[in-house]
Amino acid sequence: MKEYAVTINQTLENLNSSYNGLNESQVSLSKIKHGENKIEKLKNKSIFKRIFSALFEPMLIILEISMFITLGVNLGKFLKTGNGDFYECIGILLSIGISVFLTVYMEGKSQRAFELLQQISSDSFVKVVRNGEKTIIKQSELVVGDIVMVSSGDKVFADGRILSCNFLSVDESTLTGESLPVKKNADIILNESVPLAERVNMLYSGTFIVEGEGVYVVTAVGNNAEMGLIASDLQKNDGVSAPLQEKLDRLSKTITFIGVTSAVFVLILTIARLICSRAVTFSNLQETFLSAIVLIVASVPEGLPTTVAIALTLNVVKLSKSNALIKKLVATETVGCVSVICSDKTGTLTENKMKVEEIFFACKDSEKFIKINSLVNSTAYISKEGEVGSPTELALIKRYLKQKESVEKYRSDFNIINPLPFSSELKYSSITILDGESITYIKGAPEKIYEFCLKSPSANALFEKIKSFQSERKRVIAFAHSIDTSSEYVFDGFAVICDPVRKDVKQSVLECKRAGISVKMLTGDNFDTAFSIARELNLTSDRKNVVLATEIEKISDEKLKLCLPNIAVVARSTPKTKLRIVKLLKEMGEVVAVTGDGVNDAPAIRHADIGISMGNGSEITKEASDIILLDNSFSTIVTAINFGRNVYQNFQRFIMFQLSVNFTAVTFIVISLILGVESPFTTVQLLWINLIMDGPPALTLGLESRGRELMSDRPVKRSDDIVSKKMLLRILIHAGFMCAILMLQYKVDFLGCGERQMKTALFSLFILFQLFNAFNARELGSTSVFKNLKSNKPMLVVFFITFILQVVFSEFLGGFFGTVSLPIITWIKIILTAFSIILLSESYKLVKRLIKNKNNA
Repeated sequence: MKEYAVTINQTLENLNSSYNGLNESQVSLSKIKHGENKIEKLKNKSIFKRIFSALFEPMLIILEISMFITLGVNLGKFLKTGNGDFYECIGILLSIGISVFLTVYMEGKSQRAFELLQQISSDSFVKVVRNGEKTIIKQSELVVGDIVMVSSGDKVFADGRILSCNFLSVDESTLTGESLPVKKNADIILNESVPLAERVNMLYSGTFIVEGEGVYVVTAVGNNAEMGLIASDLQKNDGVSAPLQEKLDRLSKTITFIGVTSAVFVLILTIARLICSRAVTFSNLQETFLSAIVLIVASVPEGLPTTVAIALTLNVVKLSKSNALIKKLVATETVGCVSVICSDKTGTLTENKMKVEEIFFACKDSEKFIKINSLVNSTAYISKEGEVGSPTELALIKRYLKQKESVEKYRSDFNIINPLPFSSELKYSSITILDGESITYIKGAPEKIYEFCLKSPSANALFEKIKSFQSERKRVIAFAHSIDTSSEYVFDGFAVICDPVRKDVKQSVLECKRAGISVKMLTGDNFDTAFSIARELNLTSDRKNVVLATEIEKISDEKLKLCLPNIAVVARSTPKTKLRIVKLLKEMGEVVAVTGDGVNDAPAIRHADIGISMGNGSEITKEASDIILLDNSFSTIVTAINFGRNVYQNFQRFIMFQLSVNFTAVTFIVISLILGVESPFTTVQLLWINLIMDGPPALTLGLESRGRELMSDRPVKRSDDIVSKKMLLRILIHAGFMCAILMLQYKVDFLGCGERQMKTALFSLFILFQLFNAFNARELGSTSVFKNLKSNKPMLVVFFITFILQVVFSEFLGGFFGTVSLPIITWIKIILTAFSIILLSESYKLVKRLIKNKNNA
């Protein structure tokens, strides 16, 4: 049986303890049986294992293969000519080094969060009873069965069953998300199925005593305590990689397979031709082998990881200017693919600060009585050192007191007698002030104050309003006063107090819905409060879409998967409930973001695709997250999603350009060999083509920046390939067209170059085709390329420089590139011919726009 479901005596008996506490031998036995009050950490992987593991990431394997191939090419070139260009090898090696460093560095994120969790209570002391005497020990020395005494301001360091308490109220927001302090009751016996947030006879580690005092027996320490269970979840690794990495891994494997297969085919075909022509020599075989290797280098997207890293880094800087601190590079893109946001309520959707929403006065004179009642009839106070007291009383004080004013100074102006503090039994507090006449002020639960004001007409008039606010699960405090000890009280009015929704949240939730993103609220609050907030935020207006965590715990994973699309709110959520929901949503193919600020959110944040914490949240949660919202604004999430979608589209632009170059080059070379003509490009020319495909010209496609219109798109699914069917169709059309024109020139010579200038013309035409086609890649949809032509100025500059270099290399470095000088008229013909790829693309998009308009008409 659970401790909260049995009597106090049964609990003490089960733990072999008593009100006199444990003796030394019992303490030793308890340590052996239940462990110490320390959170044990899993054995960390050594730095060498972490580096080794990082090196075998699929994307890095592609880079490593590329590096060795490139090294082999240049070694062969060095052996053949005495010259070798090893700069590309160094560049790829640097890319590998940076990727490994970032992977190993970020792997320590959850470990850091775990360490902070351990530090939460280091070097603190607690009051206990041992051997029948009160003593003080370190919190780490607590064991199961210890009798611990707590009072206002104390932190709880171990889970336990309350033995006795006096007006004990506990802040459990870090553990449960409940914004209001929980009033405790030692004598109650609960059902075993009661959720953690409703276990009023228990105390849990990591929580704080707001008021009152109590004595409890320790029932769980270390890893077995609720905070220890959270620490265990933080250390676990679910083995699920980022959606972007999954997509790029699939793409890299596909392209590499195609490239290697093509290279092997070319190698076999070339060797067969050499054998048939009896031209098999060491020099020819070496050239054939080098050409095959270069073809692999040209097809393998070794520039992709570098482009990804650069694009992500640039967007980290951009997002930091929008108050989003990115801790993990890939998070800048993953957040753009988010399809479900699971958000905590307290401190995330709401401010986690009780505020007076509105005060209703019974008459004109009521305001002065309510002000005195709020400021003087209270045990709360605010000073430079901090705030002390219940959140409700502090909210009333802040309503009437300016920031620099002292509540103690205000109270000193009154002659106060007979103060009666608020208690859960009385449900009201009162004071009497002597100032010529005796005025008694009372405030508290409306139903209790109403009993004092049965003869007051204003009480009856306002009580229906009070009921409407209470039905919305808002806290209502009623006020009344009596003059000269009269038994008749005058009802002054009431204040509506709540934890207000953050100003930007409602609009942000609406934007998320328009963007196809589902927002779910996982809160520790009760059913009615959760539904009230959800209705205010337009998350749902149907109570059927709100469920309790206890209901979820009773059903299987498969059944819960069927229910999750219709669930908008989970009330009384525990850390385990949140974690389970996140894992199931990911299994369903959703890209999940979790937002929160408390310790109870940390496990779900750690295991989500994107963990988002508030800047004013707990250090543990911030360490476990991928993104920290420095301004605590939910709208910053929407901004981050928009940035992420732009990053994803930039990757698509780069890949579309890269694959167009890839397919054109490979297809052109293979067809040339099949037709029995000489390979159109030399090894050096292929390397220059590869530089354009992976170098600065291609990287500038990652600098495209589009506006808020991206939020009208649907989220990209986890299972979707980064190369969509529409992209693949365009790649094949563009590559097929360019290859056809190149083959036409090779066989027919419509440019009129002659045999001597043929290969130079083909080489230059191929390069210019790719430069113009890069502009096509800027627009993924049916938008004209000319609409945003000037928006990416770095791209215009880099491509112009690349064109100038192509002309210079062809004209003045012919010996190195194997080219000859071309007349100006030939260059003009080449430029006009290459520009035809723009005309083809624009024609294709025009037809698409016409069809779309016709269908919409």
